Amino acid sequence: MLKSIAKLFQKGKTSSATFHTNEFGHHYARIPAIVGSLDGDACPLLRAIVTDDLQCGPITEVSGEGDTWWDFTYKGTRFTCMLLVASCHGSELYPSSGTKSTTAERDLLGELVKEIIRYADRRAV
Repeated sequence: MLKSIAKLFQKGKTSSATFHTNEFGHHYARIPAIVGSLDGDACPLLRAIVTDDLQCGPITEVSGEGDTWWDFTYKGTRFTCMLLVASCHGSELYPSSGTKSTTAERDLLGELVKEIIRYADRRAV
């Protein structure tokens, strides 16, 4: 799985993210490099980045009705990543506050996304 993701990076197809705001004012990022798997570990690349590279501590996994979400803490703020398969064009990463995103949350989300992409690029080499 990691090798197939690395091949996508080498082709230059996955090293960017897009940012969106949903109808409830929650700001989120779609990260093409982070894709879920239906077999085994739901996302070994994100797990390695969050636990080893960024040292965010443990990941809390929540699964139900075919969906998988990972919660983890980055610099004191909880984030949720909805793991989506490659055909969905990347997973979605949200601050977990459950309220309209603040400027500080949006800024921290942008920082976290940059870090995830940076480490994903490094792991793809």
